[in-house]
Parts: sequence; C-alpha cells; structure tokens
Amino acid sequence: MRRISAEPIGAEAFAPFGCLIEAGGSATTIAGRPGSRTVIERKTVPASGHDPHLVETLERHPSDSQAFLPLDRGAYLVVVCPDDAMGGPDVARARAFAVPGSMAIQYHPAIWHAGMSGLARPVEMAIVMDRDFSAGDCEFRSIADTPIGIVLNAEAEG
Repeated sequence: MRRISAEPIGAEAFAPFGCLIEAGGSATTIAGRPGSRTVIERKTVPASGHDPHLVETLERHPSDSQAFLPLDRGAYLVVVCPDDAMGGPDVARARAFAVPGSMAIQYHPAIWHAGMSGLARPVEMAIVMDRDFSAGDCEFRSIADTPIGIVLNAEAEG
C-alpha cells in the first residue's frame, strides 16, 4: 500500500487536476462530446471511516469536467492521480487534499480521482457534470493490488 498524507488544498497545488471555486467565484463546465448535457445531482458522500482512508478504485470522466459543491459546509477529502505512461492512474504520484466546506472544486476532464469522502462526517454535495448517459461518461479502474492509504490528521481536517 502506498501511504500519503492529506494536505491542505491550494490553487497552485491543485491546478494540474482542476480548479478551486471559492465564494463569489465560478467555473465553466467542459463538455467534450456532442449530445451531452449538464446534469446536477445531489448526494450525501460518506465520512471516511478510518485512518488511513483506503482507496482501491479510481474513476475519471474522459471528456468532461466535474464539479463538487458542498451544500452543508462539511470538509471533504479529494484524492487525485495523473496519468501513467499507458493512460491509467499513476498511483505513485497520487495526491490527497483536505478541502474546507466553504470551497468547491472542479476536476479537469480525464483526471483520475477517488470517490468523495467527508472528513469529519458525511457531506451533502451538489455535483455538476456533463453526461450523455453512455459508457463514455465514466471509466473506473481498480487499484486494489496497489491501494492508496490516505493518512488523515487534525491539521489536514482543518
């Protein structure tokens, strides 16, 4: 298992993976497929159940951006990976970010990421992305043979 610590999020550190949407800010959805439409979902993401938080599956949306907006101001965990040489997730370069509940994030298209987790409790999220409801909406990849363990600490939970 590769262990990494959740670091406080910052615009420069997160820039290779997406952008931050702070109070009063905005972002534009990126749709790379004809026929896709913007969809807004609301869901409760579970709290991370343990330390280290274990990630065994990553996903990406090959052509579209995806934004997460916390509705109840709960802090949450973001886990991202760049591509490896074969286009899969580069687990060796995975990063984890602790995001305050006052901030939203948007992934660039084709960024490998784990499902969201609340840091201290479940978090209500609005999710905005473009979809055409085909198999091209999302790609999943198991990393169970090389999982990522995210060390959560009081500093990261901010």
